[in-house]
Amino acid sequence: MTFSIVRFGDVYASAEHLPVLDGRQPQGSGSVASSLVALPGGAAFDWRGGDPARIEAQEVTVEGVWVADTPAALQAKLHSLRALLGKRARLWRADDTERQWRIARCLEVRSQKEPGSQGHAEIGLRFQLFPGPWNGAARTVNATLDASPKTLTCNNAGNVRVDNAVVTVTASGSAITVVRVRIANVSDVQWNGSLAVGQTLTIDCGARRVRIGSTNAYAGFTFRSGHTVPEWLRLQPGNNSVLIYRTGGSSASTAQITFNDGWA
Repeated sequence: MTFSIVRFGDVYASAEHLPVLDGRQPQGSGSVASSLVALPGGAAFDWRGGDPARIEAQEVTVEGVWVADTPAALQAKLHSLRALLGKRARLWRADDTERQWRIARCLEVRSQKEPGSQGHAEIGLRFQLFPGPWNGAARTVNATLDASPKTLTCNNAGNVRVDNAVVTVTASGSAITVVRVRIANVSDVQWNGSLAVGQTLTIDCGARRVRIGSTNAYAGFTFRSGHTVPEWLRLQPGNNSVLIYRTGGSSASTAQITFNDGWA
């Protein structure tokens, strides 16, 4: 069974149900920006080279019929759908076995009824999807930093890369003064500072934010010479070997990487 866009809201269980009966909705992957630059003589230069383009923002429209038992129930549903206008939340698509989401904003809600029809309405909702892939299953990879570097294998079971992983390191034994996160020939970032025993450093690669607890620690963040991509950390489809280095701390210090599978 193919995916259908079925709900809108931050939590699937309580998200607003969207009309899907006798409806129409997109099944494509959206688009990416062209990277060709026109050159004299009819030639062109591809500035992106072999690097796949990132999924851009796109607009989608979900159309369907909503059927209610009573006119009052239909009116209540229409009120709920109209209240989505302008809201930013997760747009969910699902099939019989899996749910995926993207951050979206509701741009338009429209509905129409045939005269005399009190129990159903034809409804259309237009959403703008934020850049990036559909987020599939959530993944969490944990490791004890009993070696430096320590390799964490992150399996992105989707079909496109993700760049919004969150890396956390917790110090044990003594303060950690350097944390380095590396994928060979791709990503190589480093943080310098003082992470005290029991404190957690969070490197949010999607939000591009570095914190110790709730305190901004971005000042210690740098790119090393081996960093070759615009993003902080790329997880390609399949297994990715992420190396975590530490200076200081003990072998009881820990690391965690969280991410979602990426789907076009």
